[in-house]
Amino acid sequence: MAFGERYCLENAMSDLAKVSHQGAKEALRTAIYLHCVCNVRNNVAWYLIFNAAVKAVVPHLNDLVEALGLPNIQDLHSPIVRDYVAFNA
Repeated sequence: MAFGERYCLENAMSDLAKVSHQGAKEALRTAIYLHCVCNVRNNVAWYLIFNAAVKAVVPHLNDLVEALGLPNIQDLHSPIVRDYVAFNA
């Protein structure tokens, strides 16, 4: 379902770029926006679950990065990369 929605949206955006009449372009842009808002509204539970999952993984980001075997070289990274929680506190 998500693939189909993305495919339709990408094609709609492609077609929008081809429209030369400004009034038609604005109407199509508004219709695409309404379609996107409806998709978010219809899937709001998934987005809330996704946000909760992201919040749950944030405290473990450093462990995940280290588990991937990336070196801990402070000079190569911005401060936010190594300690996301402390940086945003």
